[in-house]
Amino acid sequence: MRLVLPKVNKFKNITQVLTKIVDVTPLFINEMGVTIKSLSDDKTTMLVLRLPPEAFETVEFEEPLAFKVGTKELHRIARRGTRNDILELSVDRENRILKLEFRDRKTDIVRTFEVPISFEGVEELSEPKVDLPVRSEMLASDFKDIISDAKLVGEELEMLYKDNTIYVRLEGAGRSYEAVLRENEPLLSISSTVDEARAKYGVDLLAATVRAASASTTMTLHFGTALPIRIAFEMPEVGTLVYWVAPRA
Repeated sequence: MRLVLPKVNKFKNITQVLTKIVDVTPLFINEMGVTIKSLSDDKTTMLVLRLPPEAFETVEFEEPLAFKVGTKELHRIARRGTRNDILELSVDRENRILKLEFRDRKTDIVRTFEVPISFEGVEELSEPKVDLPVRSEMLASDFKDIISDAKLVGEELEMLYKDNTIYVRLEGAGRSYEAVLRENEPLLSISSTVDEARAKYGVDLLAATVRAASASTTMTLHFGTALPIRIAFEMPEVGTLVYWVAPRA
């Protein structure tokens, strides 16, 4: 297997996001590209990352491949990449190693790192099959600002949909916060199949998505009463990252 990724900085963002969710993640590589589906140990958060073949300069493999890798070690190595580097990923099956080779475009200097991998117990998870009635689209930067504000106020965030408007509310120790989101203020679009929907989510779980927002232009958000929230980020020239976050009672 050989993959060449031209955007090392985007790879750093991806690996950092993974460290916020799980310690070990499975990778699936086939003709559709690279897919990662990970569920946090407490089963409150699921991450689904899809990198299509177009995200890579080169995609070579003899047969579909699936393995597990430690996210923290992967991120430590990814941080060694620079904006001038091209990243090549390859797998040594016999020695159970993922090789990461950084090649500087200007100097042609090559640096190679190795990470242990495992082929045992690799299972591909299924995404939740639920009907989420409220859908909205916004700039990823606006979502990032909302979550940054929320972290200053409390630990639990309530989302309320009513009258074609989403209200984001929190209450803390003597503090409160409300963001009112309407179409063009700042939502790019909003739609719903119900008149009203309400759910609560942990701010810390939503905050784990902020790094993905930094690598994205737009994002979509789906939720419903007492249902998981689905947050999808479109990362230009890279792929799609989806978070599922369980509601709080």
